[in-house]
Amino acid sequence: MNRLSTMAFYDRSVAQMTAASERLEKAQTQVATGKRNQTGADDPLQAPIAVKLREAISRREGFQSNIDAARRSLAMTETGLGAMSDILIRLREITVQAGDGTLNASDRESLAVEVRAQMDSLMAQMNTKDSDGQYLYSGFKGDTEPFVKQLDGSVVFAGDAGKREIQIAENLSINTRPNGRDTFTRIEAPGGGVTDLISGLDAFADALEGGVSAAALSAAIDDNVEFLNSASDKVNSLRSQTGVSLNLLDAREEALLYENDTDAIYLGEIENADAAEAITEMRLAEATLQASQQTFARIANLSLFNYIN
Repeated sequence: MNRLSTMAFYDRSVAQMTAASERLEKAQTQVATGKRNQTGADDPLQAPIAVKLREAISRREGFQSNIDAARRSLAMTETGLGAMSDILIRLREITVQAGDGTLNASDRESLAVEVRAQMDSLMAQMNTKDSDGQYLYSGFKGDTEPFVKQLDGSVVFAGDAGKREIQIAENLSINTRPNGRDTFTRIEAPGGGVTDLISGLDAFADALEGGVSAAALSAAIDDNVEFLNSASDKVNSLRSQTGVSLNLLDAREEALLYENDTDAIYLGEIENADAAEAITEMRLAEATLQASQQTFARIANLSLFNYIN
């Protein structure tokens, strides 16, 4: 009977100290990590919710990276289109100036030199690369220079019609760069049809250099003003669309930040331990374990001999 009671005492004491030790370890871990639960088993009801919240936050971080990349590309596009718009304004000024009846052939040739210099500037903008070294206006052929000057001076489009889109939300993608074929090779030409921005300007430069008649030059000037107006409208329209896309990115980023902040707060409520409560629990667990150990040690030292005496 005594042996059974002693064995039961030992078993019960070990169980109590083990439980107290586990309670202390859990409290110490909460204090050290700031987390209420360490595994899903600690709270099987809330653990799946926490997993879904972390997954949602992670997905949004991916969308944020996409937004950042799209913003870089669109900002470069907007800057480039602004530069093109300025060039077209200058070309229109040159075109109007060419109609000055006091200019001679040498003066017009000088204007043609500037027209061709501005054309080179336009070509440089049309063949702009992004921060990753990809051409902005070549569609899916990011490694291919989109506008290539031929031996005869003409320019051909070597890209494709692909629209490069990037996902910025669960069900929302945005075109990060316009297609060069649609933007710079299909400008309405005087008299009907469409032409290469550069090719249209090349014809005007030829007229300035060719010593054409006054009537032919006057017609070329009128045609080029009309052509430049069409080109400017197209560039400015695309620039406006780019601005709309940038505003959309800003709005979507604001929404992402709000959604992430909301989910982070909810996740914290599920996972984070209250610091004051965790410290209190740790101290209580320490006291409980010490009391169990002291009680066990005191009673265990009572041998049968001590009990008889």
